[in-house]
Amino acid sequence: MNLSERIEVLRNVVWEVVAYKDFIEYLSYDLHPTPSRIDNNAGVHFIWRSMIRLQIITLNKLIKDNGAFSFHKIINMAGAKVKGFHIDEFQEELDVMINEFKANNLDTVRDKFLAHLDISAEEIKTDIHILSIKANQVVSLFNNIAAKLGFPEYTHDERCINGLNEIFSELDEYELVKAFLMASEIKNKELVSISEIAEAIKG
Repeated sequence: MNLSERIEVLRNVVWEVVAYKDFIEYLSYDLHPTPSRIDNNAGVHFIWRSMIRLQIITLNKLIKDNGAFSFHKIINMAGAKVKGFHIDEFQEELDVMINEFKANNLDTVRDKFLAHLDISAEEIKTDIHILSIKANQVVSLFNNIAAKLGFPEYTHDERCINGLNEIFSELDEYELVKAFLMASEIKNKELVSISEIAEAIKG
């Protein structure tokens, strides 16, 4: 696989990182005031935890590992094949990310609890804000490398997070309609108008 093909695969992995970030932030913050928030729904909570796990594992592959599509591999391959591409310029930025990854114990979480399924610990603590920062750093480094090599910068496709938002928005509307109809039943109202239901949804 040539450098151009590796960059495009790396771009797709960067998309995964940003998509996980979007999902984690949405489930962590945007759902908090709604009936569907993670502490009210075991299924949503499972998805939230799974997204955090996948995010940490994917970040590890990009930042710490030396696999075929890691930043380390791309930087070294570009340095060997592209004139004027200076490895040190990008390795320094990557080293900062690696050190921060370790400082925030994300490597410990990945190595001990996720990769080897060690569930003996009472709690695995991961800062959602740190994961968001890491995702933004991944995009920044990718764009710096891409610009140096003459490839387009990363642009995020938000169809997935928009789709998730639509699902929960419809669920929230359903809950509002259900609450309105229950209240109408308690008041012995046999008929309600569409406009009344619309007003109930608007809040």
